[in-house]
Amino acid sequence: MISIRPLARADLQPAAQLLQRVMTGRNHGLPSEALGFLESTLFQSPWADRDLPCLGAVDGEGRLVGWVGVGPRRMRLGSRAIRLVVCSHLVVDPAVRDHAVGAQLLKDVFAGPQDATISDTPSEAVRRIWLVLGGESVAVGSIHWIRVFRPWAVGLQVLADRRAHGRRPKPPVGAARLLARATMLAAGPRLRAVLESPTEEPLTPDTLLEHLEGVTRRRSLVPAYDRDYLEWLFTQMTRGERHGRIVARLVRGQQGAVAGWYVYSLRPGRRSEVLELAARSERDAERVLAHLEHHACTHGAAALRGRLEPQLVAPIARDGHLLRYGWGALMHSRDPEIRHAIQSGDALLTRMEGEWWWSDALT
Repeated sequence: MISIRPLARADLQPAAQLLQRVMTGRNHGLPSEALGFLESTLFQSPWADRDLPCLGAVDGEGRLVGWVGVGPRRMRLGSRAIRLVVCSHLVVDPAVRDHAVGAQLLKDVFAGPQDATISDTPSEAVRRIWLVLGGESVAVGSIHWIRVFRPWAVGLQVLADRRAHGRRPKPPVGAARLLARATMLAAGPRLRAVLESPTEEPLTPDTLLEHLEGVTRRRSLVPAYDRDYLEWLFTQMTRGERHGRIVARLVRGQQGAVAGWYVYSLRPGRRSEVLELAARSERDAERVLAHLEHHACTHGAAALRGRLEPQLVAPIARDGHLLRYGWGALMHSRDPEIRHAIQSGDALLTRMEGEWWWSDALT
């Protein structure tokens, strides 16, 4: 008999061990920082809510056989306060997968008092369960753009990743570097991101709060940030170096007015990931994108990947970016206004609100 209950701090050790076993196949060698990371992200957020707990599945002997992380987020829809949760780490012991434990956990999450539930890194199995339970795919959150700066470095990384899975021989590092130099000499102007007049400054929790309303005034659904939460969030994003160095910049226009900001994880020599790009208007979005790509290119990123939001369609289409279908963002809500705001792209709901930095704490 499987029962669902709130996940407690006492469950952290077995929860971490189960997550590690499912994700990596290992039953030992739990990283020393893993429990602290999970405790901080699952229980210590300033927005933690007793009404919106993480959930665990236990068998008849009280053994934890599955769990799901629930991250509360605060949003505004016009003048309405919105409670949103982000699902992460839906894991189930392989021995009980025939008991539909994952579906039970997700069903109980959906039955919570929140206004909406999202996920932006689901597996195909989670996606199928989500849709069966009445959730829906988010089209605007599933298309991604890629700007390549150093194509041979990208190819080298693909080969290295495949070699790690036993599918390819050792990548030819020396040859790739020679080809990279030749490519930059021949096609450098097309690959480099050019910026004539950089006007940007560090983005801090205080500056983000100061300009949040002005930058997001044209969006209907936006984060209701406060200083405590932003300081916690920035701290979590910058823990360790697995995802790269977090770069956050406020961008100004020619007259000094704030155009918007960007936040991304910089990984020199590899593909870097955009976490958030916010701008006052489509024209400002083009300026912020130019600053973002210039920074990534000049600091060694091989490529840059981000979500295709409505404000970015024109500059992305004009400047030779690649487009692809990405992770398949998911949503569940019984509120038609919230569903419309998210599906239409009228929400500032980015990877910074999601669980990208929760995804592989134990690998």
